[in-house]
Amino acid sequence: MSKSAAAFQVTPWSHRMGGLVERYKGLVLRLAEMESDALADMLDAQPVTQPVFVCGLARSGTTILLEALAAHPDVATHRYSDYPFIHLPYWWGKLSAKMLKQDAVASERAHGDRIVVSPHSPEAMEEALWMSFFTHLHGENAKALLDASTSNPEFERHYRNHIAKLLLVRGRGRYVSKGNYNISRLAYLQKMMPDARFIVPVREPSAHVASLMRQHRHFSAGLVDNAKGREHLRRIGHFEFGPEREAIAVSDMRDIQDLWAKGEDVRGWARYWSRLNGFVLDQMKDTSNLSGAVRLLRYEDLCANPLAELTALFNHASLSAEQDWLASFANRISAPDYYSHGFSDKDLSVIAGETTVTAHRLGYPGKS
Repeated sequence: MSKSAAAFQVTPWSHRMGGLVERYKGLVLRLAEMESDALADMLDAQPVTQPVFVCGLARSGTTILLEALAAHPDVATHRYSDYPFIHLPYWWGKLSAKMLKQDAVASERAHGDRIVVSPHSPEAMEEALWMSFFTHLHGENAKALLDASTSNPEFERHYRNHIAKLLLVRGRGRYVSKGNYNISRLAYLQKMMPDARFIVPVREPSAHVASLMRQHRHFSAGLVDNAKGREHLRRIGHFEFGPEREAIAVSDMRDIQDLWAKGEDVRGWARYWSRLNGFVLDQMKDTSNLSGAVRLLRYEDLCANPLAELTALFNHASLSAEQDWLASFANRISAPDYYSHGFSDKDLSVIAGETTVTAHRLGYPGKS
């Protein structure tokens, strides 16, 4: 078995339990309601204030930012161990805490990008919640955009209770989420939680496109003849890379999907970079409340001045942290050195042509 294939193996237990949760989703949601009813008094007393959402295009630094925020002693996040019973954070959290070894061995995650994880590591798990209540977010005719006009009282109640239950089981006061698809829900999230804060990392286009292409090749190779691996990614709502790749549909993305289908990955990823980041900038321009709530963070600035950028990030999130503590985490951050983009002059010209306007808006020179 190749190293890529080994990285995407799913344990028989996870596959079976994940399948049962998917098959009996209605029952799981009823159990979630029972959990909330059983904890009603505690949930009423548990405030959900200033949640922090890390979101954006994959490979822009969302994971390292999540890890930095999750290390704060007052922060609760989802973890790898929350799967497959993500909808039952309190009951499953109590049970899994007894089942899991606290010193579980960490290993490099499937992405092959130097980040090591264990069952206790923070992870993006929210998408399963959204997919349970919004059926149009993914797939061929996906309409992912949820804005201030969106209304789904059943989901909103479930979501608020879910966050409160996670805070209770972790014994923390602030919720931090990593969910790249939340980039299409900024206005809706702010409507639900007006004091929410958003952190959106961005990255210079040629380096970002190179990283996206590398990751897509890695996922595609690792998931060949691996139906269980593909099922697992679909169940947790991971469609960013591999055989089930799809663009986050903040608008009509058929042109990007067509470019990918024709093998024009450089142009497809570059156009996607521009459209998704441009969408965020437009949202911030058109919505004054979002403008103050969203912090754009350039990946290159984070790598070059990690302490300064982390300090600004924690200030934006209204999370107090000692400089010595921030400095210890900042020392872990550096620019990746495990690949170069390898683009031809023609490729670089394509990327520049697709991204220049948006790159300028983000403070980049707009050329590679």
